[in-house]
Amino acid sequence: MDLELIQIEPQTALAVFTTENALEPYLQRVRDEVFTFKADVSTSKGRGEIRSFAAKVTKVKTYIEGIGKGLADEQKLIPKKIDAARKHAKDTLEALAEQARKPLTDWEDAEEARVDAHKNTIARMEQIAGISPLQRPVHELREFLAEIEAIGVGPQCEEYEAAYAKAKDAAVQALTAGIEARGRYEAEQAELAELRRQADERAKKDREEQIAREAAEKAKREAEEKAAADARCAEEAILREREAAERREQDLKRAAEDAERRAADAEEAARRRQAQEKAAEEAEAKRREADKQHRGRVNREALQALVSGGIAEEAAKAVLKLIIAGQVPHVSIRY
Repeated sequence: MDLELIQIEPQTALAVFTTENALEPYLQRVRDEVFTFKADVSTSKGRGEIRSFAAKVTKVKTYIEGIGKGLADEQKLIPKKIDAARKHAKDTLEALAEQARKPLTDWEDAEEARVDAHKNTIARMEQIAGISPLQRPVHELREFLAEIEAIGVGPQCEEYEAAYAKAKDAAVQALTAGIEARGRYEAEQAELAELRRQADERAKKDREEQIAREAAEKAKREAEEKAAADARCAEEAILREREAAERREQDLKRAAEDAERRAADAEEAARRRQAQEKAAEEAEAKRREADKQHRGRVNREALQALVSGGIAEEAAKAVLKLIIAGQVPHVSIRY
C-alpha cells in the first residue's frame, strides 16, 4: 500500500479523532507498511530506499498531526463562543431585571433616606440632651437650645412624631437645667477668679513691700558693714604703719650693727693680712738666706772638688760660674 494514499475526509475527521480506536486503521496501514518494507542497507540504493520510506512515514505523521491540530484549534474556539453568549445573556437579563425592579428600588432608597433623616434628627436631639453642662460654656449650651427649639414637631414627623416630641422635650429640659447650672458654675468661677486676682495682687504687694524692706535692711547692713570695714582698715593701716616703722628702726639698727661688724671684720682681716704678709716676707727672707747658704756650701764643695781635681782655683771658679749660669750643656748642679 502506498502511504501517500492515506487520507482522512474532512466530514469524518472529528469522528476519527474523537471516537475510540477510530484512528487505529490508519495507523495499522502504516504499521503494516513498516513491517513489510525491506531494503538492503549495505548498498547505496538500499540506504536511499530506507531514507525515502522513513520520510514518507514522517510525512504521514505530519499530515495526521496537522488535521488533529486543526480540529483542536476549532474546538478551543467553541468554549469562548459559548462564554461570550452566556455573558451577553447574563448582562442583558441583569439589566432587564434591574429595570423591572427600578420603581421598587427607588421607593426603598427614598424610604431609607426618609427614615434615616428622622432617626438622625432624633439621635441628634438625644445626643445634645446627653451633653454635660460642666463641659460646655453657656453660650454653646444656648446655641444647642436654639437648635433644638428650631426642630418642629408635627405631621411632618410622620410615624416618628412621638419620638420627636419625647426627644425634644428631654433635650429642652436638659439644656435649660444645664444652662442654669452652667451659669451658676461660671458665676462661681468668675467670683473665684476675682478672689484669686485680689489675693494675687495682695501677695504681689506684700512681696514688693517685703523686697523693699529687705533691700533697705540690706543697704543699712551693708553700710554698717562698710563703716566697720573702713574702721578696721584704718586701724589695720595704722598698725601696719607702726609695725613698718618698727621694722625700719630694727632694720637700721641691724644695718648699723652689720656695718660695725663688717668694719671690725675688715680691720681684723687687714691686720691678719699684714701679719701674714710680714710672716711670709720673713719666711721668704729666711728661705732665701738658707738657700743662699745652701747654694754657697754646694758651690764651695763643687769648687773644692774641681780644685782637688787639678784645676786652678781661678779656672775652677770660672767653670763653676758657667755651670751655675747654665752655659755648659748637659752639666748642672743639684742643690
